[in-house]
Amino acid sequence: MKHLVAAAIALVLAGLAAGCSGGHEANLEEQIQLWRTLNETLKDVTDEVSLDSVVPALEKLDREMKEALRRREALGPLPEEKRRALLATYGEALRAESRVFGAHMQRFEELPGDRTAFREKLTKAIGHFQPED
Repeated sequence: MKHLVAAAIALVLAGLAAGCSGGHEANLEEQIQLWRTLNETLKDVTDEVSLDSVVPALEKLDREMKEALRRREALGPLPEEKRRALLATYGEALRAESRVFGAHMQRFEELPGDRTAFREKLTKAIGHFQPED
C-alpha cells in the first residue's frame, strides 16, 4: 500500500509537471475532484465486504480518471511560468487530497488479517489513480 501512496503523490504532481492552463486548468480541476470523490468513497471502507460494495463506484471513477489523463496528454505541456502559477493555485488542494489518500492506505494496512485479496481488488479498481510505469 505504501507504493500506492507514493504512486498517488506522483500522479497528482504529474498533472502539474505537464503544465496546466485553459483546458489544462479545467482538466486539473477535474482530476482534483476525482481524487476528492475517490477519497470520499474510500472513507467508509473498513473491510473486504465494504470494499466489494464500492468497487463499482471505484471502477467508474477509474474510467473517468483514465479519460482525464488521456485528455491531459492530448493538451500538451505548458511553459514553466504558467506551470508554477498553477502549482501556486492548486498545489495545496492536490497535496491535501494526496494526504487523505495516504491516510486511507495506511488505515487499510492496519486492517486485521491477510490483506492480499483486499489490496488486489483495490489496486485493480483504481489503477489509473497511479502513474504508469
